[in-house]
Amino acid sequence: MGLLGFIARESGAQRGKVLAAALASGLANGLFIAILNTGAAHSANDEFKLELAAAALLAVTLYALLQHFALGQAVAAAETALLRVRLRIIGKASRCSLRFVETDGDIGRFVPLSEDAGLISQGALSLAAAAQGMLTILFAVLYLAWLSPLTCVLALILYAILLPLSVGRQRRVRTGLGQAAAGDARFYDRFAGLLAGFKELKLNRPESDALFADIRRGTDQAFELKLNASHQLARSIAYGYAVPVLVVFAGVFVAPELLPEGSETVHKVAATILFMNAPVGVLVNAVSMLARIDAAIARLDTLERQVELGRDPADGTEPAQPELIAGRAEGATEPMSNNPDQPSGFERIGLAGARFSYLDAHGWPLFDVGPIDLEIRAGELLFIVGGNGSGKSTLLKLLTGLYPLHQGELLLDGRRVQLDELARYRALFTTLFTDFHLFRRLYGIQDLDPAAVNHWLAELEIADKTRYTADGFSNLDLSTGQKKRLAIVAALLKGRPICVFDEPAADQDPAFRRRLYQDLLPRFRAAGRTLIVVSHDDRYFHVADRVLEMRDGALT
Repeated sequence: MGLLGFIARESGAQRGKVLAAALASGLANGLFIAILNTGAAHSANDEFKLELAAAALLAVTLYALLQHFALGQAVAAAETALLRVRLRIIGKASRCSLRFVETDGDIGRFVPLSEDAGLISQGALSLAAAAQGMLTILFAVLYLAWLSPLTCVLALILYAILLPLSVGRQRRVRTGLGQAAAGDARFYDRFAGLLAGFKELKLNRPESDALFADIRRGTDQAFELKLNASHQLARSIAYGYAVPVLVVFAGVFVAPELLPEGSETVHKVAATILFMNAPVGVLVNAVSMLARIDAAIARLDTLERQVELGRDPADGTEPAQPELIAGRAEGATEPMSNNPDQPSGFERIGLAGARFSYLDAHGWPLFDVGPIDLEIRAGELLFIVGGNGSGKSTLLKLLTGLYPLHQGELLLDGRRVQLDELARYRALFTTLFTDFHLFRRLYGIQDLDPAAVNHWLAELEIADKTRYTADGFSNLDLSTGQKKRLAIVAALLKGRPICVFDEPAADQDPAFRRRLYQDLLPRFRAAGRTLIVVSHDDRYFHVADRVLEMRDGALT
């Protein structure tokens, strides 16, 4: 699908109006050269024609106004189309499964949303300018044929030979520039490695010297690629300048020798050919971009299909809307959820015969979790312990409904959670995983009182590090332990009945760790929360109602 089809599909823009304005501006531009040549002929005879001057000004004014309208409408249509595609892809991405995001959701996958979108927007501008230029060229060719048919034929033959070569040169320039950019990227990747591994390199001079030599080789390669691209660009510029000069040469020196014409005609021929130079250059540039634009549109379409494949069936097909999850905080009290999709309450949740397997690219299992049978009652404080890689985090993701069960059942009050109920079941939970992310603002909480947030910041002893205002948290440049405390605040304010904390005491100082276990967790439970906590602090196991151990993917 070409650019016009993409814009029509996504924005519903009236292509006819944009193209008509572009063509009309091209016609006005073409008329200008005829009027200009006629006026020049009268001026050579010391004659001033006011009507010709007025017509020339009118043609220039029409050209400028129509071109402004056409280019503006083309860019607006392209940006509207791109906005809709971006929002649709982002909406679908927000409904993807967690496993898809973990395995295929690298941010690099979404580069087309910025780079290719910019190319498409630029292409719309070039396409509108090319449409205008085509009519200017057509009118100039007809005018040239009227002035000198032989010169017109010679010019068309030369353009037919030289312009494809010019397009090819421009494509080679873009290829060379792309290779140079890739060489630069490799250089910066190696240099980033030098900075990231500075401590190790500082202790190992041979390793440091070897890395520097590798960086030097990469720098030399990048230099050669850049030099080659610069030479290609210089040749392309020189060639682009030579094309109209050769055509003018043919019109001024060759054609009159074959078919003698008056000097006045030769002057008009030369002026007309020179006038064609700019729109021919615009057309060549647009033609050279077509393949790249089509490829950019194809990449956006491919990205959308790939994101669609990662859709979580439990989340439906419509893009996620903001403020889906709402909560309320009043003063310094425990906030209560006002999310209509959240179950009003529960007695117990659990897993029955639950199994899950991490698979490699060929579908072979890498690590198995289960079978797991587990029941957790409302108001319980449960600790889950186990070594690294034992499956603790996977258990939490299964229990919260973030991972699909390969076997077994997810239970709510003794009843299996069906696929269409999974979103409501997930709304029971608020989580703090080890790879948590802090947002600048607390989204999805209605009527949020900053005073309530700041109260909990003080309770978790970080009020001196950050504050919450209408614009969000004043500072997120915190230590890992402080960020975890901030994440606990965010989790509490969401007002969910079940809090899942994966190693909340890690990276905390001893005093706060003791307060977390002996004061804060019991307070959260007393306020009606069910707490599922991954912990390695055996000195505080007595705080929990139960302590369960994960070992090699099995629960003991």
